[in-house]
Amino acid sequence: MLKPRYVFLMVLVLLVGALGLAYARNRTLHIPSFGPKPVVPRDTWQGAYALQSTDLDALAQSAAAMKLDFLFVSDPSRKEHESKEIQGVTLFPSPLYSTSVGNLISLKPAHHMVLSGIEPAQQVRGAGGLPIITTPRSGDTPWTGRLDGATGIEILEPRPDHPLFFIPSQIVREINPTLLAAQLYTAQPEVLHLWDQMVDTPALGICPTLPPEHFWLKNSLRQWIIATAQSYDEDVSRASDIMTSLLAQKFYCYAGLLQGDPQFYFIHEHEKLRAYVSTSDPKRTRISLLRGGAEIMRTHGNKLTYLSPQPGNYRVEVAIEIPNIFWGKHWATVVYSQRVRVDEHFTQRTNAPTSPDHIPTPTPTSEAF
Repeated sequence: MLKPRYVFLMVLVLLVGALGLAYARNRTLHIPSFGPKPVVPRDTWQGAYALQSTDLDALAQSAAAMKLDFLFVSDPSRKEHESKEIQGVTLFPSPLYSTSVGNLISLKPAHHMVLSGIEPAQQVRGAGGLPIITTPRSGDTPWTGRLDGATGIEILEPRPDHPLFFIPSQIVREINPTLLAAQLYTAQPEVLHLWDQMVDTPALGICPTLPPEHFWLKNSLRQWIIATAQSYDEDVSRASDIMTSLLAQKFYCYAGLLQGDPQFYFIHEHEKLRAYVSTSDPKRTRISLLRGGAEIMRTHGNKLTYLSPQPGNYRVEVAIEIPNIFWGKHWATVVYSQRVRVDEHFTQRTNAPTSPDHIPTPTPTSEAF
């Protein structure tokens, strides 16, 4: 029988060996990026949603350092109704409304109202607000109200770190921080299903930012980026341009902790649905097309074309293959489009996928994102 000290030494050797192998593996693992840096200026406003802060100056300074153009901020200490610009960042006041059927965040404040009854989303909207259902399946009060009165819904919910994740995360952060950040991107079908049930237009799908209690993440403002189309009209203010694009569903969400800014679009033109995303590794990229929440097509690569779509609401999800920290790999969704509505008069008799060699970039007036 081995003496205790030999057992201890054997365990120590195995532990050091396992850590060494993990170090070597994590140091060499590659995460697909959104491709090389574009040679032309980006054509989107980029920002983050649903932040709670009372220090707007510090928040704006952090956002400017991360090259963000706008933030939707909930500040309980302020009663402002108009957007403001601090250090080159447009801040939209977005109050939180707690109700008996769940919580709402309005993209703009409602005017002098008292929430009552069982349809608070319709009340906020009727008072001039733009209510977004927040944390619909988690928190102390999951959403139990009606969906048809809301302007949109959060399609992802931040989930807390497990205590056992602390030590591995600290090690991996020093070795391969992009790999660690990529582990955050997990789809939540139960929340997406609620979005797909919202048949009214607009029904915005919003990706919220990560709350600050995730102890290892320093740039949480970039966890999910909302990219809205620019109008290229010098007479339109940035705040008005961003809000107009949001309500027209001309925006998308992407994983901002990965490397690069994506070139992405999802359009309906010439009796086709087309999607494209820039990526450094098309073989580890896939695009899924969904109609009414059901996947009807999937392509491996960075392009998708679907001919003669039937009437309905369509959207796409872009996923990349991501290694796990210790072993194995998984697919993670890193881009969510908004919905494109196909009406009856646009349809033909058949649906047929194709893979063109090139997908032209749409003009700024195209039905994109």
